[in-house]
Amino acid sequence: MTPLYTAWLVEAEYGVKEIIDLVLTALGHVVGGNVLSGMVRFYFDQRSGEDREAVISSTTLFVSFVSLGVCALAFPFRQELAPLLLGRGDQYVSSGDLRDLLSLALLILPFHMASECGTQYLIAQRRSVFFSTVMISKLLVQVTLQFFLIGYLGWGVRGFLVSMLVGESLVSVTLTGWILVSLRARIVWRVLRPILLYSAPLIPVGLCQLGLHQLDRRLLEALSPAAEALTWVGIYGLGYKLGYLVCAMILGPFLQIWQPWIFRIEDREERTALTARVSTYAVVVIAFASLPVILFGRQGVELLASREGYELAYKVVPWICTGYVFWALYQTTQVALFIAKRTAPLLWINILALTVNVGLNLSLVPRFGYLGAAAATLGTFLTLAVLGMALARGIASIAFEIGRLTRTLLLLVAAGALAIWLDGQTTTQLLAPILAAKVASWSAFSALLWLSVLDADERRQLRGWLGETARRLRRR
Repeated sequence: MTPLYTAWLVEAEYGVKEIIDLVLTALGHVVGGNVLSGMVRFYFDQRSGEDREAVISSTTLFVSFVSLGVCALAFPFRQELAPLLLGRGDQYVSSGDLRDLLSLALLILPFHMASECGTQYLIAQRRSVFFSTVMISKLLVQVTLQFFLIGYLGWGVRGFLVSMLVGESLVSVTLTGWILVSLRARIVWRVLRPILLYSAPLIPVGLCQLGLHQLDRRLLEALSPAAEALTWVGIYGLGYKLGYLVCAMILGPFLQIWQPWIFRIEDREERTALTARVSTYAVVVIAFASLPVILFGRQGVELLASREGYELAYKVVPWICTGYVFWALYQTTQVALFIAKRTAPLLWINILALTVNVGLNLSLVPRFGYLGAAAATLGTFLTLAVLGMALARGIASIAFEIGRLTRTLLLLVAAGALAIWLDGQTTTQLLAPILAAKVASWSAFSALLWLSVLDADERRQLRGWLGETARRLRRR
């Protein structure tokens, strides 16, 4: 949808959309989004089917009631809260004032949290086909509405939020409603209490992580010249989305599969060894998939951007994409703490990382604009990855494969530096040789990952798996 968003929305409106995304994510953490991590973790601790059903029912009702209560309390004050939460967007939004946009966001949140509970239950049940059907159906409804509301009626950001509201309400009423009826809706304090104790540190952790992902947009808005503020946020937001693409496509689904699977393993030594080895594999796969995005980020932005003003977003892509590989490494370290049920230490390293993020943004944004925000993201996620590995090693005795991880990440940083240099040389006359150089670099870095990170036995097994997969596909 990005080419259409950039056609339908000017850069500043796209910036407003980015800020509203930030507000919705922040409110999700405040009302207990991280409690859902506890729901999945404790679901597998229960020995009886009745207690497992009680975990799902109790957590779903708790999160739904809290989100509904918070939004109901905030709704009468949306006029006062709008400028506080949404910043200077009233200078640009033609589809409605900030109060109306915040009203829609507050209506969306309870439905979104309820639907998240339902989809997390499908993940715990490992019902991937059902999960995919629900998510694709919601996507189709929302996209259809966006074509009509934004593309045809010209509702702008308001049309985007209305489409979200319809999609989330349909999923929460049908999926989550069906689950609650099937599991006999009730709150069982005996199973809910340990989930809340486990999840309590994750709520401020979630807010810190929200800051790590999204605060740069508010800082960029606040530290930029008023006439350029949301335009820069819109350009940065487009480059950020392209840089985040690989992580969104691979890391999220991987963690949804990996966490329930590793939680089922009861042998401590086996879990420790698997966590270290699978962390390496996850980072290598994400790094390999990130190479083309890093090297061809400029060409990707040119394909996605429907307005000329967005084209500068390519400068952001190598920084963000490299940073999110470090973020993926940190995410794998968190699993060790979830297994050990030691979530409290995650708070202090996230507070430290957020402090680094704010400091880097305050230092770099005034001098380098949105490029400073991108560099701050990379520096922050590097810091967080190092702290996460140290914490997991100290608490859960995870012996991460430092050598292989270091080689992988150094290759990725080198690819990012090369992409920045090549894009700086790009002219109409040099376009063909630069594209050829990028293709050659992609091949070279991929070969280096293959030869310097994977050992001979792993390469043999991977070739065998790829060959078997290809044969199965041909038979179908």
